[in-house]
Amino acid sequence: QAVHASPYGIVGTGLIFLNAQYVPLTIIISLFVISMWSLTMLTTLHLNPEFSGIRAAILFLINWIISILITKGATAPFAKVIAKAQAEEREAMQVIGRTCTLLTPASSDRHGQAEMTTKGASLLLTVRCREGIALPKGEEVVIVHYDEEKEIYLVETIN
Repeated sequence: QAVHASPYGIVGTGLIFLNAQYVPLTIIISLFVISMWSLTMLTTLHLNPEFSGIRAAILFLINWIISILITKGATAPFAKVIAKAQAEEREAMQVIGRTCTLLTPASSDRHGQAEMTTKGASLLLTVRCREGIALPKGEEVVIVHYDEEKEIYLVETIN
């Protein structure tokens, strides 16, 4: 059987193991350093009081592995909360095809504002209509396109 290598490499795989795709790297590094320092102080004090070099190297490797596992365990709750927040944000950002209410009139030559309700706070969007169409304030519209260059959503009436 062939062993398949991770497409992320050793460092990338290690960072994924430590939940780096969700938790900021500064938090991961801080947790690792604190646990590594604590373990090193304790093991040196109790298991290597004579400061033997070989024993220190062995304890360092053991402390490294234990610190990685402590960091993984400590970042797991953060990762769950942050992953949920990111999923909600992604859902909120998927606005094409969703309905909203015009807060100001909109036309093809003049942009307006529309409010779209989400599970969290409402989104305030800058919108325009297709050529030759003008829509009044309060109209229910559907978002049909997003112009990335102008950062404006194109809307049409629901009817």
